[in-house]
Amino acid sequence: MENPILIILIVVASFAYKIYDNFKKEQEAAKKRLEQLKKQQQMSSYPDTPKPAPVKSKPANRKINPPLPEIPKKTYEHVQEQRPEVVAEVENFQRMKEEQRRRALLDQQKKEMKPVLEKTEDQFTPQQFDLRKAIIQQAILERPYKD
Repeated sequence: MENPILIILIVVASFAYKIYDNFKKEQEAAKKRLEQLKKQQQMSSYPDTPKPAPVKSKPANRKINPPLPEIPKKTYEHVQEQRPEVVAEVENFQRMKEEQRRRALLDQQKKEMKPVLEKTEDQFTPQQFDLRKAIIQQAILERPYKD
């Protein structure tokens, strides 16, 4: 009982061995169960009674539809003269919309920047340096306190 670590290691090792032993037993039991299931499936896959022959049924009387008349195919003419104009108009319209969006965005940014500039100018107004006032404030801050 001089070394408690040795005792703890022995207890842990015995506990681990018991777990391993139980695991092996469960594996063996599972193998036995699988073998029994395979045997049962083999027995049931070969039935003793013959299966009855399937009964052939007569095909149902179907109505025969007359063939559909052929519809002549229409030929389409390709109009290539109008297409470039339409494409050009669409592209012009898209460019105009994009330019309007850009202008609106720039105007909005300019409006947002103006108040910011005005605020910064108000905050940094130059003040006159007063040497007399600075000396008085320094004397107040550095006053020798005696108890």
